[in-house]
Amino acid sequence: MEEIILLVGEGCPGCEEIKKRIKNPSVKILDVTKSDEAAVLAAENNIFSIPTVVVKSQKGIEKCDIELEGDKVKVKCKGKELFL
Repeated sequence: MEEIILLVGEGCPGCEEIKKRIKNPSVKILDVTKSDEAAVLAAENNIFSIPTVVVKSQKGIEKCDIELEGDKVKVKCKGKELFL
């Protein structure tokens, strides 16, 4: 099963904007400044900027592109577009 994870950080205005617009309750939000799980996930996958959306599956971790479309968050990942 795939898990959608949004990596954010304290003091990140872009992160706050994305978090306000996410409508999908299944998106797991992890703060890299407060969560060991988030910090390890970012370090192991060469994630150096936030906000970042990743999809975690049995095949591993895939980083996604984030776009704001009006009041919605659009994510392009694995050849698909998702609205969060």
